[in-house]
Amino acid sequence: MLVASAVSITAFLGALGPCAQAFSTFLACGLSLVLCPLIGRLTKGRFHLERTNTVNGPGGGRA
Repeated sequence: MLVASAVSITAFLGALGPCAQAFSTFLACGLSLVLCPLIGRLTKGRFHLERTNTVNGPGGGRA
């Protein structure tokens, strides 16, 4: 997301042209949606944090 933010700020400042400047927020959103899963696959999920569901898990729900 840091890379997507940096590219978006660069586009917002006009370095990538007027079209990219107008759509810099969508550029950041699109890049983060592409880069985050890509980083997860490249690192084989080592940096993916996942919690177990204690509310609706076994014995955690209403009886």
